[in-house]
Amino acid sequence: MKNNLVQYLRDKVGAKTTVRNAVVHRVFGTDGLTESPTLDVFNDRAAALQTFCDSSVSQQFSAHLTAKVLPLLKKNYVAGRSGWTNNNCESGNHILKTVIDWKPRSVASLVERLEATVKAQTKELERALYGRGNFTLSPGYERFRLSEHEWIIKTNDQRDKYFRKFLKHVPSSVPTVTSKDGALKVMSAPLAGKKPNQLKRKRAARTTTVTFQKV
Repeated sequence: MKNNLVQYLRDKVGAKTTVRNAVVHRVFGTDGLTESPTLDVFNDRAAALQTFCDSSVSQQFSAHLTAKVLPLLKKNYVAGRSGWTNNNCESGNHILKTVIDWKPRSVASLVERLEATVKAQTKELERALYGRGNFTLSPGYERFRLSEHEWIIKTNDQRDKYFRKFLKHVPSSVPTVTSKDGALKVMSAPLAGKKPNQLKRKRAARTTTVTFQKV
């Protein structure tokens, strides 16, 4: 989104570098729109940005800002995704354009090439299971790592079953506890506050006193 904003200012508006930097800072800077602590602050900064663009950039860019940029930024902010970028989309778009050699193709040809691309990526994922190819297993999937020999001796059905199990696996997240001010996050301890071998709950636990009779 930042690159698109800069490109629009440079190519469509012809804004100078200082103006482009000022707009980018007001949107993506440390005290910009995307870093607003509350929605009210976001709205105030958006209004200030609009005023700045009206007076220092151009009416064309101000209209573009109102119609396209601000609604998307606000939608991402409300959804808690203010730092979202479309880098993955752009990466996928580049792969597709490379596959078709940057030329218009028929629908049938496009589908065939997309199918071949997906199959090639699937093979790369399979190769990651035994340490080959362009991908490596992340820590949450280390349990599926095999040696190349272990993979080779499996039958096709065994490989398909193992690979499907790998694709369905969802790594378990480590539970954490965050401090009230949000400055510190640590792993949670289920038995925090309990003494060793303590079976009862740590608060409001009823206790009993054992009395011994005299003989």
